[in-house]
Amino acid sequence: MKILIIIYWITLISLLNNFSSTAQSVEYPNAALQLEYKVFSEKKEVVKIDALIQKAELLKSNKLFGEAAQTLNRIDIENLSDSLQQKILYEIMLNSYLAEQYVDAKNFMIQYDNYLKDTTDKYHVNWLKCLIFLNNDDFENAHLKLIAAVKPDYKKAADSLFVASFPKLKNEKKARVLSAFLPGTGQMYAGKIGFGVVNFLAFSGATYFTVWHIVHQYYLISAVTGGGLMSRFYLGGLKTSKNWAEKYNYKKLHRFKNHISSVLIEHL
Repeated sequence: MKILIIIYWITLISLLNNFSSTAQSVEYPNAALQLEYKVFSEKKEVVKIDALIQKAELLKSNKLFGEAAQTLNRIDIENLSDSLQQKILYEIMLNSYLAEQYVDAKNFMIQYDNYLKDTTDKYHVNWLKCLIFLNNDDFENAHLKLIAAVKPDYKKAADSLFVASFPKLKNEKKARVLSAFLPGTGQMYAGKIGFGVVNFLAFSGATYFTVWHIVHQYYLISAVTGGGLMSRFYLGGLKTSKNWAEKYNYKKLHRFKNHISSVLIEHL
């Protein structure tokens, strides 16, 4: 009997949760449509702006950040006060960043700076700008914004955090040059020592094969087979050394960006 009662309550709770989630999913589009209708039906510009802001907040609360940014971008901010312009443009930047539309976020940041040249950025704005620069791989400006984002007593610590955390990257051109002079060394430089050793041994074997056949006057085999293998391992080494250096740099920078971003997001 007790087991049946427990099963009954579990079933009832799950049904109530499903009903609640269904009600919320229905409530969101209805509210969004009502606000959109207000935008088109109202003649007063103030009411339209208020409706767009409300709709953007609704979209943001439903984690539709890209749509929230687009909704706010429909507002003509030309005749608005500086404080309202700043608020709207900041929200557009934030929603674009949260939608992982980093290039759009940077473009809106440029628009923000153009509209508000005489406005001193608050700390949270500089945090956001730092994140946007960081995810656009503009590390120099990200570094500057990080220092600007903290209070004077913490500027030295912020500078040390950024500099100490920034990874030592591989030079992709150097990897190719090393492989050009001695096949295999470019991959070793890029962090793939085993791969580089294999490439060096394969190229050396192909070279020995070619030279041996030339000495014994097997010119056709040496040209076709030996030459083909040599060029294969030589050109392949040039390509893979550059690719491995790129992958090495990408992984290091990805970890760096995640580390700095996690620190910055706590202050947003």
